[in-house]
This record gives sequence, structure tokens and C-alpha cells, in this order.
Amino acid sequence: MGDRPPSREEVMFEWFVGDAKDILQEATALREELTTLRQQHQEDSAAQAAALRDQHQALIAAQREVVRAVKDGSQSIEHASRQAAQDAQAVSARMSRRVAGVALLSAALGAAIGAAGILALFLSLGFLP
Repeated sequence: MGDRPPSREEVMFEWFVGDAKDILQEATALREELTTLRQQHQEDSAAQAAALRDQHQALIAAQREVVRAVKDGSQSIEHASRQAAQDAQAVSARMSRRVAGVALLSAALGAAIGAAGILALFLSLGFLP
């Protein structure tokens, strides 16, 4: 067999076997590459999912802070409004007392002037000795 040249079938068989080995090697390399890519994809997906969860939690925390700030702000505004109303009532009460005091003083002064005037009239008319 070593002396005779290979037959056409033997050459074709060797050629097909050689191609099959090359194809098998390429398929094995592609399978390994696909396995590596799949693992990288899974790792990347897990990292993205974790990042997304972290961002979602940060967003929820920020939203809670905004809601808390709005509540605190509205409570502060409500407190300031109540305080302003109380201050206005206090000022009004003080002003009312002052006005009442001035009115009482004016009335007393007017009564004294009136009494002095009547007394002067009675004296000038001779009703009083």
C-alpha cells in the first residue's frame, strides 16, 4: 500500500476527514467563545440589574426626601400662618386696649371740662354762692 499512489476515494476521504477535523476544531473554538460570551453577558446582566436596583432604591429615597421636604415646608408655612394670625390678634387686642384707654381718658377729660363749664355757668348765673 505504501508503493501505490492513493486512490481517488482515499484522497477524497483524507480531504473530507481533514476538513471535518478543521470544522470540528472551529466548532469547538466557537462553542468555547460562545460559552465565554454567555458568561460575560450573564455577569454584565447581573451587574446592570444590581445597578438598576441601586438606582431604583436611590430614586425612591430621593422621592421620600422630596415628600418629606414638601410636608415639612407646608407644615412650616402652616405654622408661620398660624403664628402670624396669633400675632395679628395680639396686636389688634393691644391696639383695642390702647384705643379704649385713649377713649376713656378722652371721655374723662371731656366730662371734667363739661363739669367745669357747667360749674362756671352756674357761678356766672349766680345759682351757686
